[in-house]
Amino acid sequence: MLTDIDTHKVFYEKLTFTYLVMPKFSKAVGELETHFEKWMYVIKNLKRLDRLPDKLREKVFEKMFEVAEVAEVAKLSKEEYKDYIDSLNSYRDVQNSIDYAKKEGEAIGLERGEAQKTE
Repeated sequence: MLTDIDTHKVFYEKLTFTYLVMPKFSKAVGELETHFEKWMYVIKNLKRLDRLPDKLREKVFEKMFEVAEVAEVAKLSKEEYKDYIDSLNSYRDVQNSIDYAKKEGEAIGLERGEAQKTE
């Protein structure tokens, strides 16, 4: 709160300052217990995170991580952006192939299971 330097008497209660000393926050992901601790961890470590840790799988952190990722992509040069898009498309192609193969495998398994039931 805002206080008089000499008297230390509060003269304005509607404005409060809170200081976070990030270097002093040293908890690891597994030690995070409160929502505040999770925010402190994310703020301190965002530049080093390449994926969102499971302990932080909450809607608010997922949205924040998406926004941070978009901001990083926006800083790429044209060539880096093209490489990023190419990489993303390759990843999506592989993921789609895997998903398709899983569905096909499930369908074949169901057909075989039904065939065995009728025998």
